[in-house]
Amino acid sequence: MGRQSWHILEEDLTGTALPNDLRVRDPNDAIDCGWVAQMVWALREFSQPGDRVLDPFCGFGSTLVACEEEGRAGFGCDIDPERVAICRERLRRRGVTDPQVVIGDARDLPYPNDLFDLCLTNLPYFGFDSRPQSPTAGDIYASPSFAQYLELLSQACRSLRRVLAPSATVIIMAENIRLRSGVFVPLAWEAARILAQYFELQEERILCYRKPSAPAATSTHTNRSHEYALVARQRQTRVDIETARTTLLDLAGRAPFVVIGSVAVELFAPGKLGRAPRDIDIVVDSNSEHLEQLVLALQRLGFIVTSWGEPVQVPLDANQLQGRFYLRGERLSRSGERLLIDLTYESTISFTTLWTNSRTVCNGISVASMRHVLDLMRLANKDDVPELAARLGIPV
Repeated sequence: MGRQSWHILEEDLTGTALPNDLRVRDPNDAIDCGWVAQMVWALREFSQPGDRVLDPFCGFGSTLVACEEEGRAGFGCDIDPERVAICRERLRRRGVTDPQVVIGDARDLPYPNDLFDLCLTNLPYFGFDSRPQSPTAGDIYASPSFAQYLELLSQACRSLRRVLAPSATVIIMAENIRLRSGVFVPLAWEAARILAQYFELQEERILCYRKPSAPAATSTHTNRSHEYALVARQRQTRVDIETARTTLLDLAGRAPFVVIGSVAVELFAPGKLGRAPRDIDIVVDSNSEHLEQLVLALQRLGFIVTSWGEPVQVPLDANQLQGRFYLRGERLSRSGERLLIDLTYESTISFTTLWTNSRTVCNGISVASMRHVLDLMRLANKDDVPELAARLGIPV
């Protein structure tokens, strides 16, 4: 495929199709089983032999067959036990003695941090009637509404971010769809919006398939013979600490907050972090008036403020925010400089306790105590906490 932005897939790779006796075990005859050829080009372009590749919605295992073809270590997870059983059997027939396929929920992936070099998956489609009447909780296929579907996808992306290596790539195959009722659903575009909340979008590729044309009529419907490969990567953006300081000083006069995370370390002890921060994390009072003042200030500074990918406006909708824990502000300048700031308003951290007993003021900005910052990093399973504690002179 090289660096083309599109690719025409004529047929699947010879000898890689799902065997018929396995196909008929699925209630829908595995009509949503993707081609192996759909995945091979991505493996060749975005991974190296021996890389660990995860498909968190592995289904019938086409991604893992592609990994076996291309010499990658394929790992699969799916919430449907029967599909996992079919996937394992498919791989065993291809000589894979110990298929790395597990039953699991993509919202809580059963893998350690930073394990995978690439995530490559075909997104489950909204409105596809492939599940029993009482599906497993978290089954994205069975989402009764598009909003719930996107919510599950967002939760899966959050879990995925944890298990991917810092330099990892994410490729999600997704297609805008038309429901049986005829309603058009921009699934691929919404998936890209969700993906951008957790990763840096890099590119898209368009995959085209040979299908008969739709009948000529006054309808706008087509044969829907293309899909998108959405390409993203773990966030590489780094925060310029002076830009962060200026932004925080501007916010400080609007409402109370306390800076935590890596920016707090840089503000308190410049140079001790040993790396540039990726974003700004602050804890804010759950008082709606204070939160709204910060949202308005961020918007005036050119930030788009969202809650799990959904834009928010003042006055804030308490029902929309409940149980979502944080807001995200993102600003992209004309020069391409990106700045992210997360405002945590629901947390195990008591804001009152933090503000009263566990903060210091650094040049006009309230910063959590370094002991508190380290404790939070430890809870987030950050690997460099012991080294950072030593540089700060704080006993672990």
